[in-house]
Amino acid sequence: MRLEAFLITFIGGLLYSAVALLKSRVEGEEFDRGKLLKTMLLAGILAAVNGALGEGDLSDIEQLARGAGETVLLDKALKALVAALRRSSGERWLG
Repeated sequence: MRLEAFLITFIGGLLYSAVALLKSRVEGEEFDRGKLLKTMLLAGILAAVNGALGEGDLSDIEQLARGAGETVLLDKALKALVAALRRSSGERWLG
């Protein structure tokens, strides 16, 4: 794995977390360090997995977009899964 490819993919994920942080600021939410750190960790894991599986023949901008896109998709999927599990367990105990 090239260090440069890892960093570019990781930076793509960081860009997503920066945009999410800016969005929350605009909407008046307080800064949640935990959310930011989770997203950064997710971006790092995805960059490492991509590097281990092979980066393919991508340009720097494609790697950057891939890092951001994968981070967004996995972040949203994990949040949806957690919400579904909470609803499911809550319904089981309440109903």
